[in-house]
Parts: sequence; structure tokens; C-alpha cells
Amino acid sequence: MSSPEMLNRSADAVVELGEKEKNQRRKRMIELGRELDSQGEFFSFPGISPDGYAKIKATEEEYPDFTTPVDDLIERFKREGMRIVLGAHPEGGNVHVLPALSDDIEHDSVPFRHLQINSDMDNRVEELIMLNKKENEYYNKKA
Repeated sequence: MSSPEMLNRSADAVVELGEKEKNQRRKRMIELGRELDSQGEFFSFPGISPDGYAKIKATEEEYPDFTTPVDDLIERFKREGMRIVLGAHPEGGNVHVLPALSDDIEHDSVPFRHLQINSDMDNRVEELIMLNKKENEYYNKKA
């Protein structure tokens, strides 16, 4: 087998492994999302990372009135706490974090990857954040 053929097979194996890991991550995200949504638990808000805040703020400025302003959301999260809900298509990994008293996924949802992780948070929420970050990294690499 020539070197280019070996490289192509090796690259195909890496892509296949990446897809398998992506599918496992998505499956776990859905499991956690279903569990947390069905229990209706409220969690304390860990805050948004500085980088995440900057990204949300930039999007907000580019598309005003598309979502609830991030500063308003942060105040609501601090006051109400947060909850995990499934979106319309959970089989695609459609899991959201909302202020505890909101049902408005379209305007009030904050991406998991922008949440901070702290030592006193629920392990399942921490796992969802980490899975979402890995999922986001996977898609950024493909782009």
C-alpha cells in the first residue's frame, strides 16, 4: 500500500472515530436533557464566561431585538435560577438553559458552552456544559 493510501485510510479512521464520539456525546446530552427537563429542577446560575459574554453581546449588537438582552437575562438568571429544557427536536441535541421561570427558548436561551463551571454546581449540569463545549469544538474544527 502506498503512503498516500495509508494516509487516506488513517484520515478516514479519524473521521469515523470523531463521528462516533460526536454521536455518543449527543446521545448523552439528550439523556441528561431529558432527565433534567422531566424533573423540572431549578439550579443556581453559575455565571457566563467573559468570552461567552463578549460573543453574546456582539451577536446582540449585530441583531438587536432578536433575543432578550444578555444583561437582562443575567439579572433574571441571578434572581430566578436556571432550568434545563428540551427543544422541539431533542434527538438532535436540542437542549437549552433558560431562566427558571421562562418558557421562551427562542429569546431567553443561553448556550451551555458560555456558562461557567463552579465547584458547587450539579454534576449533571456540569457534564452538559462540558459536552456542549466539546460538541462546539467538533463543529468549529469541521468548519
